Amino acid sequence: MTETTSEKAHGSHDFIAKIVCLLLALIIWLYVMEVENPDWEEEYTGIPVELANTDEIEIDHDLTIYGGYSNNIDITLRGRRNQLSAITAEDIKATADVSEISEPGEYTLPISISVPDDSELIGSSADSVTVLVDKRDRKTVDLIPKYSGLIIEDGYIQGDPVLSSPTVTVTGPSRYLSGIDHAEVLVPDLGRVTSSVRAYGSVTLIDADGGVVSNPFVTASVSEVSVDIPIYARRTIPLVVEYMYGFYNEDNVEITLDHPTIDVRGDADVINKLDKIVVTTVDEKLYPDDTSFTVKFTLPAGVEKMEDFDEVNITIHHVGTEKRSINIPIGVENILNADGISYELLQSTLTVTLRGDPGELYLVSAENIVAEIDLRSYSGAQSGRTRIPVTLKFTNTKTVYELGEYYVDVMINADAPTE
Repeated sequence: MTETTSEKAHGSHDFIAKIVCLLLALIIWLYVMEVENPDWEEEYTGIPVELANTDEIEIDHDLTIYGGYSNNIDITLRGRRNQLSAITAEDIKATADVSEISEPGEYTLPISISVPDDSELIGSSADSVTVLVDKRDRKTVDLIPKYSGLIIEDGYIQGDPVLSSPTVTVTGPSRYLSGIDHAEVLVPDLGRVTSSVRAYGSVTLIDADGGVVSNPFVTASVSEVSVDIPIYARRTIPLVVEYMYGFYNEDNVEITLDHPTIDVRGDADVINKLDKIVVTTVDEKLYPDDTSFTVKFTLPAGVEKMEDFDEVNITIHHVGTEKRSINIPIGVENILNADGISYELLQSTLTVTLRGDPGELYLVSAENIVAEIDLRSYSGAQSGRTRIPVTLKFTNTKTVYELGEYYVDVMINADAPTE
């Protein structure tokens, strides 16, 4: 059946009437909400329960809390609607006081809730929390560096790292500290290195199985440390002897050391300039025959030995030279006496033992040897028989030298100086 015009008009009037009624209802509701401001209830969720006076039980009783920090509650407030709409969860404080706890254990504590003025607490999802308390203990563990990427170039060696804190003190509940074995600091990737470096890394606690200890109730005395990593140049350096007068050479003597070289390390600038280490200086005049002796040596500054010895045995073997004794005259012409002290020379000759190449050794005569007896450091007050050192000087030879030390006996008089 076809809808008539009057029926269409009637339906349209009904729709308009419904819209008008809805608008009137909305206006009345808004009036009531904004003008009349009726009582209202509002729920606030996820309010954290804070534990109060934790420092007090740590200081007074050396206790620590290891359970009960993550409690949240929901609460319902009543108040005027416009006032509740201005309140947020941050305006509501929920606390549990631990100050009465003095022994380890499990405790159920009442929750105290503080709400803003002009609001009323009418309900909460919980009225108490459970906290777990243990003795607050301390433990000191070694701190060990770990390297994620460190490449030592050939010819270099890594020394023992030096940490700004070689140990770490961890604090927390006794039950958790027993499982901590040591601490590690991870040194970042340093790549290829040829010189000492300093790196920084964070501290991680490690258990006996090598696992990471991640426990919010355990704290470490340091969270980051520096690690000084010494990088040394490494070389094998010859050990040698030097000669006081230069009479020894590879043609007339064989010098052997039981340790001819030594492995050393040090800063590259020092090590790379080092071509030998002199263990001693040999006085050729003191060794008339083949001999062996031991000397203790020291290394140059900045050089460290990598072998466990600091003494060498030195053997001297003469090759192609001979010894010869000769008497030389001693007289007033050999005396150096600038102060003119009174003296008497008690011997007229001196027997001298020489060593040298036979070709020159047997050509040396007494005329080629000049003896000097120096009295210039003496005075007339030093009277009596005195042994005076003799200095020998050679002419017409460079390879022949005297063996040993020589003295002459002189009587120094306390009377007037010699004219």
